[in-house]
Amino acid sequence: MKNNRLGIADNDGTFRVPPEFEESTVEFSESRKGYLNLIPLKKDGIWYYYSNKGQFMMKSDKLCIANISPFFHYNEKFGIYKNGEKYNILYNDGQSLESDYDWISENGILVKNGNNYYFVLQNRTVVPYFKNE
Repeated sequence: MKNNRLGIADNDGTFRVPPEFEESTVEFSESRKGYLNLIPLKKDGIWYYYSNKGQFMMKSDKLCIANISPFFHYNEKFGIYKNGEKYNILYNDGQSLESDYDWISENGILVKNGNNYYFVLQNRTVVPYFKNE
């Protein structure tokens, strides 16, 4: 933090990402340093996502609460975000699934609504896995 703005700095204090952001959901501590793989920083209502090395990944008006990319590097799925009481998947191109769901697995492959489970395919279609209607 510098002048009440957030950025991303090296261990020596050199900024990799300039301190121009208003907010982040990351509470940094030395013990978490090796575990951070996604750093969201907010500026003017937009979330900018960076790797722990300060590499820009994408920006969106959606705040991801979980990052999918570390699970599947070839994947187009970027992260999971909350929309009210439901969840959705944010893709690398900024798009989302057509519907929100009650639950999404951490790898973004399985979603749930009510007692019904669905697979999320690579082409972003959602097909039944188990329906209990």
